Formats: sequence, structure tokens, C-alpha cells
Amino acid sequence: MSHNHFRSRSPFRLTATSFTVLAALLLFGQRSFATPQGAPSVTGDRGVTLIYVPGTAGGITEINSANNIVFATAPWAHGSNGGIAITPDGSRMYVNNADVSSVSVFDTATNVPLMEIGVGQNPIGLAITPDGSHAYVSSQGSDTVSVIALATNSVVKTISVGAGANPIWVTISRDGSRAYVSNQGGGTISVIDTASNTVLTNIPIGSLPFHSAFSRDGRFLWVSVQGAGGFTLDNYVTAFSRWRYVEALGNSLILGLSVGALCTVFGVPMAWAVSRTDMPGKGFVRAIILGAFITPSYLGAIGWILLAGPNAGWLNRIWMAATGSGAAHRPSTTNCSPPSARESRSTTAITCARAPSWASWAAWHATADNKLRGNKP
Repeated sequence: MSHNHFRSRSPFRLTATSFTVLAALLLFGQRSFATPQGAPSVTGDRGVTLIYVPGTAGGITEINSANNIVFATAPWAHGSNGGIAITPDGSRMYVNNADVSSVSVFDTATNVPLMEIGVGQNPIGLAITPDGSHAYVSSQGSDTVSVIALATNSVVKTISVGAGANPIWVTISRDGSRAYVSNQGGGTISVIDTASNTVLTNIPIGSLPFHSAFSRDGRFLWVSVQGAGGFTLDNYVTAFSRWRYVEALGNSLILGLSVGALCTVFGVPMAWAVSRTDMPGKGFVRAIILGAFITPSYLGAIGWILLAGPNAGWLNRIWMAATGSGAAHRPSTTNCSPPSARESRSTTAITCARAPSWASWAAWHATADNKLRGNKP
């Protein structure tokens, strides 16, 4: 079977929020049906599909998928790291108990826990075969995968995936012949033959593999990888292959070099004058230099916006007033009535009467601009 490895940073990092999102997995209760691969759900006897979400501090929340309302919490004293699965016939729900290294079995008709099955330390991943005969539970603390026979709810085989493997996730193939286990410590995917319950091979996958899922046709297994698999410059190549990032970097370098040059031109003579001469106001100069260090940088950014803003910056307004540039693009101090359609295509002349509001100016400007471009208003 071919494997296509999708590398993405998983947001799941053993937190309460992460496990709440993970545990949902679109696995439904109340006589509803789900498969280990997340097939479409089937509505239960009451015409309602339920979503079961185990909590890390205990309790299993039941959500009505029709209106997304929480209406009940099934009794449960343990906490789950996200492993939850429902048998294909919808009659039983299996939930990992990370705190006591066991799996709880629930009757979905009554939402009552029936029993607990002991497995390896810190169980996290849990998947049920499509025929509903076995469940596979990955235990990080013991580097094992426990095989549970669902007919008797007993562990029939404990499979070692290697010391330090830290198995965290299990995905069953669509035909039920293989179980794929993500080993975060080993950076591999263990392929288990479900007929003999032996490890066939370990596939190198990269650093910290986590969740996995089959493509719709079952030909590819997609695996999320939390780590980058070692030192790499690929992310820099990707980032700077886009022109907008290169342009931003260039602008930053130009700004930095310009500021450095100006600071050298003005700062060196000022430093010499303050330290080597008896110039007046030396204390004030030292104070403003200290102020430059303690003033937040965003205040400087706001200051430059006020000084050099394209339209309202004080420096630009002084320049436009002195040179007359931009007069055709800024509002007059008098009210300007829109010219005729003929004038709009040939001239920017405006008949003025009284002071306008900025809103009326903007509305006229948009209308005139559309006419100049030959567009309909």
C-alpha cells in the first residue's frame, strides 16, 4: 500500500482544549453508527445523532448534532487523552482512561459504563476494526499496542512497537487488514498485520508523527508530523520565493540603513559635543537620548504616521501647501458641485459655493471618478 505523508504542525499538544477537539472525531452514540475512519453517521432510533466528547477531568459530554446543544453528561470518573471509538453496530462505546491505564466500555443505550479493561500505561490512540471484532489501543508509557477482543472485552495480545517508540495514534485500514500506529518517539509508522497481530514493518515518517487518516479511496495514508525532522532551510526558501516578502525585506533593509546613516551623521557630532565641550543644554540632550531608549517603538510609529501620512501627515500637508502639489486631489474649503457629464470627461473644473463635509466630497469624488473612467455610477 502506498503512503503519502502530509507534513503539518499539529495543534494538539496534550492540553485540555486539544483533547476536547480531538475526542469528538465525529463518533456518535445513542444507537448511532461510526467507523474508525470517520465514515458518515447514521441517525439513531430517536432521529437524533449524538456526539460524545470525553473530558480530561472526567465526564463524557453528549451533544445534539442537530442544534449543537449540550444536553447531558454521562457519568465517568476518569480523564481521556482523546481515544474514543464506537462499534459499527452502535451498541458500545470505548474510551481510554489515561490516568488509570484502562479502557472503559459504555452501553450507548443507557450511557452507563459497564466495565474497565486494563491496557498499557497512558493509553491515547484507540481504533476499532470495521467488522467490530477488535479494538487497538496505543499506550505511550509502555510502548505497546493492546489488542482487545470486543466479544469478550479482554486483551488477547500486547504488541511491542519498540523501546522509546511512544505510540500515540492508531488508524485501521478500510479492509481491516492493517493497523497503522504513529510512534512519536521513533518517528515511524508501525504497520501491524491484524490477522497475526505482528509488526510487519516500520516506516520512517519524520519527527513526531501524530494523527493519520486514509484518503477517500483508501490508497494513501496521510500523517501529520509535529516536528520538522531536523535542521532545514525549506521554510525560508518558501517564504522568500514570494515577491511581497522579498519586497518587505528590501524595504526594511533600506529603512534600517537609512536610519543608521542619519543617526551616524547627527549622532556622532552630538556625542562629541556633549562629552568633549561645554555646550549649553547638555543635560537636556542626555535626557532626550535616554527617552529614545525607554519610549515604546509603537509611539514612534504613530509619530511618523502623524508626520508623514500620505494624506493627512503634517509634513506632506506643509509640502503640498508650499508647492501646490496635490491640490486637485484634496477637498477645497468650499462646497463643490459635481460638473456636468461633458465636463467630467474633459476637465476637473469645479463650481464652488460653500464648505462641504468630507462624506459629501467622497461621494462626489467617487461619482466623478467613475464618469472619468467611463463606468456607470
